[in-house]
Amino acid sequence: MFYSVILCFFRLTNDDFLCLIYDVLSPRSN
Repeated sequence: MFYSVILCFFRLTNDDFLCLIYDVLSPRSN
């Protein structure tokens, strides 16, 4: 999850919050 957050942060989209939610909802726990 942490890795996903970092990747999301790197992307820095217009919906950072949405990205976080997506990460939490996503079953990717790598």
